[in-house]
Amino acid sequence: MSTRLPSLDGLRAISIIGVLYSHLSITPHFRFTDNPIVLFLLSLIAGDNGVNVFFVISGFLITSLLINEEGRNGKLNLKAFYIRRIFRILPVYLVFLLVTFVCSRFGWVRDMDVQSFLPPLTFTTGALPIATGWTLAHTWSLSVEEQFYLLWPLTLVMTHSMRTRNILIIGAILLIPILRAIYYYKTHNSLYYSFPVRGDAILMGCLLAVNRSYFEAAFASRLRTRLGLLALAALCYGVHFLAERQLLGMVTVPMGIWVHAAFASLLIIAYTIVPNTKSVFYGLLNSRVMGFIGVLSYSLYIWQQFFLQKAVTVVHGWKYFPINMVCVFCVAICSYYFLERPFLAIRKKFFA
Repeated sequence: MSTRLPSLDGLRAISIIGVLYSHLSITPHFRFTDNPIVLFLLSLIAGDNGVNVFFVISGFLITSLLINEEGRNGKLNLKAFYIRRIFRILPVYLVFLLVTFVCSRFGWVRDMDVQSFLPPLTFTTGALPIATGWTLAHTWSLSVEEQFYLLWPLTLVMTHSMRTRNILIIGAILLIPILRAIYYYKTHNSLYYSFPVRGDAILMGCLLAVNRSYFEAAFASRLRTRLGLLALAALCYGVHFLAERQLLGMVTVPMGIWVHAAFASLLIIAYTIVPNTKSVFYGLLNSRVMGFIGVLSYSLYIWQQFFLQKAVTVVHGWKYFPINMVCVFCVAICSYYFLERPFLAIRKKFFA
């Protein structure tokens, strides 16, 4: 029997589609529709908004697994957790860094030097004042996750009551937008790529997992869920509209991630925690195509930045649409079947 939670692979697929669209938009020969409905939907998931969905899913899924383990065994095995993370993250990631380094030495990618690899290798991209170049810039999100998961399991070990965990999570969710506001006030820059100013999206996923039974009861009403999704979708679009026009930065910068993370959280509630299995969107999220894209999402995310580049940073034909997208999917499929799956099988064998 499959232990995969419904709809999460489909939500991962939506997230990576948003990221791919955002990065495709800078590549040569790419043209897209000006249909307002399509653009509205993309505004909910494009670029960093897609990453926020990933963060919420990650916080929800990993915290759920840790709480379930704690319930079964009475405690958490931190050593096993960190080894599982190593098997999950490092094989694809290190091969990507190695391939990128070799390509940079041959001059096939021109936006980095040897020093650029230090932040990705130490999971400090966005925290260290070292330029990584576009090809390695996306490693900030993985850095945020690994910084968080270095601390979060330890926090669960040291706290046992739901009340204490909720106080810590909610306190951090309230604090982080304040830090973002201070950052924006000091720099007038809305780009922020370190854990202290991006961690609230992951924490919202953790909040979902810790209080799952509460959310199941609170959103048992399908009408309440629909109204919440509509309201949050409208807020997401409003934030996107203002941010694109560089308006109300002191509001949209600190609160934008909150709004998008809340929207992603409600999607998880509506289609994973209390799913309506007869809905059309549930069927789409759990379709084979969306499931397959969701399964590939990690490899797609890691490799896409290598191919989705501006003309000036690469010197070969993979920079042009649609060749770049064909390359992304071909490499991601190879990465999944020859790196991810074998190492996940090893992990499952020793840490079932």
